[in-house]
Amino acid sequence: MGIFVAPVISWFATDSYDSRNEGAMPGTSFGVTYNSYFGDNYSFSTGISIINAGGRLSYTEEINVEIRNFGSETITIDPGETNNLAQRMPEQVAALRQRLEAIRRQTNPTP
Repeated sequence: MGIFVAPVISWFATDSYDSRNEGAMPGTSFGVTYNSYFGDNYSFSTGISIINAGGRLSYTEEINVEIRNFGSETITIDPGETNNLAQRMPEQVAALRQRLEAIRRQTNPTP
């Protein structure tokens, strides 16, 4: 069982003519992992994490954005104004892993 924290660099892409990407934003990912070994070099790995990601967008025209968290709020974004957007997303991972330590010993024998 393990706990991890990792850096994330994320951005948004857009195919709209009235908005454009203004760059990347730093974020973090954190979660827990679990490895179940079967054999000397193989394990099944699973875990869950939360990714804090985002990006920067700007718009060529004034737009109104409705934000729905606990209530409803409408904000206006002016043309050319950069808007920092953030998302928090869960991620669940499952993998089959192979440890390569035995192969390294065979290809690089110690004298």
